[in-house]
Amino acid sequence: MMNVQLSLYTYLSAEFIGTATIYTTIRRVGTVLQLMHTLKYYYWVINPADSSGITPKGLDGPRPSQKEIISLRAFMLLFLKQLILKDRGVKEDELQSILNYLLTMHEDENIHDVLQLLVALMSEHPASMIPAFDQRNGIRYDYNISVINGL
Repeated sequence: MMNVQLSLYTYLSAEFIGTATIYTTIRRVGTVLQLMHTLKYYYWVINPADSSGITPKGLDGPRPSQKEIISLRAFMLLFLKQLILKDRGVKEDELQSILNYLLTMHEDENIHDVLQLLVALMSEHPASMIPAFDQRNGIRYDYNISVINGL
């Protein structure tokens, strides 16, 4: 099962976005929201139940190893990044979804890669990211994340 998931997210992050005919049918905001939800509830590195109060899902069967989860998350976030950067940059709801994820997860292992994504998006597409980040009071989110997680 792990190989199927890895193949899927590798394909999505490497080839899917480049296929123009398919890309035009993607509902970006919905896809970003769904991916962030999936990371939070199914592909967490450290169980968020104790610190974050999130009730994880998918515990009724075998789970990939921590190393496999980290690999899957990397491909999922790469797909997310390419999806966001494909057009005119980030939409407010997409950024809000990322910021909400960061604010609700309190385990360092569950937020490091998402924080790296946010920094990469800001550095690679400042024209859309900086104003959107500012409009969403992103600095306040970053401060709250640092206080909550002791960063």
